[in-house]
Amino acid sequence: MSALRAPRSMPQTSKIIVYQEEFVHALKAAGKVSKNESPYDVVQIRWDAEAETLQVCAVNAKATFVAYMSVEMGDVLDRDQVFEIEKRRIAGIAAMRFPKAKDEEPLLGLIVAESWIEITDESGLGIGVHKLRIPRSSEIALPGDPSRTIQDAAASSNLESWAVKPYPDQLGLISAVAKEIGGRVRLQQLAPPKNAETNPNRLLASSVSWSMTVTALPSGDEEDDSPTITVVDQGDLGFDDDRDQGEEATTPTTRIVSAEPPDGAA
Repeated sequence: MSALRAPRSMPQTSKIIVYQEEFVHALKAAGKVSKNESPYDVVQIRWDAEAETLQVCAVNAKATFVAYMSVEMGDVLDRDQVFEIEKRRIAGIAAMRFPKAKDEEPLLGLIVAESWIEITDESGLGIGVHKLRIPRSSEIALPGDPSRTIQDAAASSNLESWAVKPYPDQLGLISAVAKEIGGRVRLQQLAPPKNAETNPNRLLASSVSWSMTVTALPSGDEEDDSPTITVVDQGDLGFDDDRDQGEEATTPTTRIVSAEPPDGAA
């Protein structure tokens, strides 16, 4: 007589429910910052238990990005306070289509187990039907704490009228992120852009629901021909978007008080 097998125990899981569109935009914006090579080829998800909010983070050698979002529900084990999704999985998650009831925003569920993550439809019409399971790495790849990096940058920013001198690559990345996730952007200079060899040009870009730092370290042999923009009010810079969430009415605007392009170029 064969021995009876013990029933297989169900894996312990955490569950977080967010608004699908908001999460997908944050995930795709993070994909603009993440890279295709390790350790930057992941998007990190962080659960803030105290605030009951979710953070979507990405890092590369020159930039750190964090998006913040509220949740509909969060029941998260200590094991799952931080987990990561491979960059190559973003397209598959973004392609998921959730049917929604009239006047309701679709909801997305993140069910997190020790070795896998399941993305589910939590909107009502597709619960238990539309889902995608992806593997979860047992190790955290991204170095440091992206959220703390942003907090430290914001705390150290000098609100005086420093000249904001972004390099094209910095503006290009900030623009790509803003176009994906939306919102108006405030730029702050975290270090005066002088003596680039020892003092890299570092910017803090922030909006209603996200922030990022971007650093440029050009060759010290190259003459800096970028125009100088002096920002008096630390207000918003461009990038209007429908997802502005009414911030325009409450956030001070930016006043450009001087522009000194090289050789008189506009």
